[in-house]
Amino acid sequence: MEDALVLAETLTTTSTTDDALAQYTYRRLGAAAVPRAGQDAQVTGWGRITLLKLAGNMLYKRSYIPLTEPI
Repeated sequence: MEDALVLAETLTTTSTTDDALAQYTYRRLGAAAVPRAGQDAQVTGWGRITLLKLAGNMLYKRSYIPLTEPI
């Protein structure tokens, strides 16, 4: 429901559909979401296994909690 409200607002406040979709994506994902996901993916092998065992829950929360907060 919240996604629909954000999309409706961006569609009514921008002049083109492309601008609306770009603004919607930015508002829902945030500017920092994309680079952060790439940083986590750079760890491979035993380092990745160890990292996920020690900090998996924290990494999951850091990635997904911002998506549950109201805009």
